[in-house]
Amino acid sequence: MSFVILLAPSEEKLSSTKVISLEDLEVEEIFGFLKELYLGERLFSYRLGVYKEFLDDVRECIFKQDLKLLKKLTGKSSFSDSAMEELVSSLNLHLEKAVCRYKGVAFKALDYKSLPIDSKQYIDANVLIFSNLFGVVRASDNLPYYKLIQNASLLKKIYKPYLDTMLKEGLECEFVIDLRASIYRGLFTPKGLLVSFNFYKDSKPVSHYSKHFRGLLLRLLSLEKITSLSSLDKFLESLDSKICFLSKESMKDEIIYNFEVRP
Repeated sequence: MSFVILLAPSEEKLSSTKVISLEDLEVEEIFGFLKELYLGERLFSYRLGVYKEFLDDVRECIFKQDLKLLKKLTGKSSFSDSAMEELVSSLNLHLEKAVCRYKGVAFKALDYKSLPIDSKQYIDANVLIFSNLFGVVRASDNLPYYKLIQNASLLKKIYKPYLDTMLKEGLECEFVIDLRASIYRGLFTPKGLLVSFNFYKDSKPVSHYSKHFRGLLLRLLSLEKITSLSSLDKFLESLDSKICFLSKESMKDEIIYNFEVRP
């Protein structure tokens, strides 16, 4: 692999219209998909334990109406219709491609389903997404719906087994395009050359809405099917639309591209 693209997840996810209830399945049918995920064989036992604990928490939350567990899982403080829908949906094993399962700001800007087939293949082959339940997964990996709020204080604990394995295995590539939010960038610095991005509007850093521009940038990369550092550099420096190239900072292990963003 000459390069890889890292992308943060989103708390907002697409719920499944098709229902495959966990209660109707054998154990092997429930957990078999875990073996197919990125680094699946090496991390199956760990993922299995994490997912089982999550499902047990969801069931206990529903049947005991446990407000503390509800807050932990959904961030909500009452058993509203939407909270119950999220809990029940988390017991549905219908699988969806990871890049389609998430529907936060970045993923809406990416708009994966509207891309040409070759651009979808580019994303499937090159993007790794950081899931707060399943760890690091490929964009093409199939995931069930789950509702689990981001807990910043637990992120290092959540990701440690995955990141240790990735470092041990070696994320062998010429360069890494990092489209993660800052909280995820602090978790893991891959070996090799890192390509990262800053977005500005009226000379001020863009904070929350930078998610939109990271998703839009991934869409543009997939449409161009960038595969080399030289073509990446040429492409990024040519941008002059909603994302407009400003400057580039080159260091030993990192290249930072700065952009002005427009509505």
